[in-house]
Amino acid sequence: MKKTILSLFIFFYILNFIYSAITTANLKIFLGNKSKRFKDKNNLFVNSYKRVCESNVISLTEKKLGNAMMSNLSSKKLAIPQPNKLSKDRFDVNLGRGEIGYLFDFLEPIMGKPILQVFLNILLNTKNVKEDDSVKDAYDIKEILETIKDEIELTYPENIASPEDLFKKPQVVDKIKKYITPQFDYDAHGKFLNMRKLSTLLKEWKHSKPNAKDILDSYDLDGDGRLNIREFILLTIIEMRNFDDKSLPSYNEIINNFIDPLFDFLDCKNNGHIVTQEMFDFLKYIIRPDDKYDLYKCNIDGKPLHTTAINEFYLKHNKFNTGKLLIDELRRGILLGFWDRMTTKLSIDDKNQLSEKNTRWKNDGEIDISCEEIDEMKKFIDG
Repeated sequence: MKKTILSLFIFFYILNFIYSAITTANLKIFLGNKSKRFKDKNNLFVNSYKRVCESNVISLTEKKLGNAMMSNLSSKKLAIPQPNKLSKDRFDVNLGRGEIGYLFDFLEPIMGKPILQVFLNILLNTKNVKEDDSVKDAYDIKEILETIKDEIELTYPENIASPEDLFKKPQVVDKIKKYITPQFDYDAHGKFLNMRKLSTLLKEWKHSKPNAKDILDSYDLDGDGRLNIREFILLTIIEMRNFDDKSLPSYNEIINNFIDPLFDFLDCKNNGHIVTQEMFDFLKYIIRPDDKYDLYKCNIDGKPLHTTAINEFYLKHNKFNTGKLLIDELRRGILLGFWDRMTTKLSIDDKNQLSEKNTRWKNDGEIDISCEEIDEMKKFIDG
């Protein structure tokens, strides 16, 4: 009897060991393949994975508010805004500052002011836009709060004269940040485009896809249900950079007079594209007003230091990772670089304070800080 029990025990132990081994092997194979898929940026699995992650964010919001409250909001055609993670990952990074900033420091004396002026004109042109009465603002925070205030135990303070006063109350703002968006910023939220104003603009521009909610969702980086100044200028660059209409100060003058001629100059072989080496070799010959902020000034042991600035530009804007930059990729990359250096939620910077030049240069662009530090280190090592 004891032998039988022992034999059964050993038999089941061996079965368990074999099962564990097979499971572990399969798991390693799966993880290996998964890791490989994640490394392949063009693999559809990556996009599917990101979409799953985004849906998880939404489900967390639903869980936080509760299905009953979400259903109540939906019945009134309201929704909880969410930051667009894909857009945030793509655009909310250094596109004109950091190491890549050396390239834009170099280009700024040529095209910085014209691009800044277009940004300012676009903002001025949309300053007094009227709301589209035919469209409901699904992200009207005051209406959302009114709908869910009992469930989230929100008591409006007395003597509220306007929605603006409501949003100034700490107890209300705390509820907004907890249940709607932790990125809520009263100053930015009240100053720019809601869904109804955006709808008016899209119709004026005769946009091919004038669904205001879809467009707003695509460029709402902070998830507050509004397009602040930075987000709106981003929208115009991505959606409207090749758009020419009297209702919108366009980028065409910048593109036709500066960016496209630059592309033609760099594409000396007339291949219809430029590679990194061409850009680095020929960019130095463009005419600039002086030698300040010179990308090519620093050489260490006879080799230029800031080739990484151009390499980074290619990595961020060469859509198919071919190393061959097409003309529209150059247009988009240059406009986005200056957008990154010139815009905030609340303003367009005409004082050049956002470029972070002081982290790269001293003496008004005469001295390259990185170059100086490396040179001093070499002198120290050489004795």
